[in-house]
Amino acid sequence: MGFGSASQYKKMRDFFNENSISYTGIDYTAHFVEKAKLKYPEVNWEQGDVRNLPFNDDSFDYVFIYHVLEHQKGYEDVQKAIQELGRIAKRYIMIIWFKKPTFAHETRGGLQKDGFYYYKYSVADVWKAIRTTDFVVKKIPCRNNRDVPTGSKL
Repeated sequence: MGFGSASQYKKMRDFFNENSISYTGIDYTAHFVEKAKLKYPEVNWEQGDVRNLPFNDDSFDYVFIYHVLEHQKGYEDVQKAIQELGRIAKRYIMIIWFKKPTFAHETRGGLQKDGFYYYKYSVADVWKAIRTTDFVVKKIPCRNNRDVPTGSKL
């Protein structure tokens, strides 16, 4: 989810093929979807909103979301997005941040000149949103010895 130029798929295509993994790419931006369809027609590419996805519950074993949450308009949208990810994921969600959560006490950011929202969310807000799902949240240490959430579904 949030494939942009489809560079993540290109990097992982051999792994997917060697392990018989099907891939569905979802992006909010129509021109990214159209470019990806032309470049990799063997993949199911769809336009969609992370806050309201057109899939049944537990549709995917793994959900990989790349640089998406920091482009949501605020905490409420991040919470909706994480709940939606929890709904469609059967086993695991991996979230890759462009602007990683901060240990500051508040979320900050807003609409930028390029028309995109850029937010830097507080770790407390991210934890609060994750806890609204039925995922078991675990902690993994990151390089600066602070804990980062990860988890799997019950």
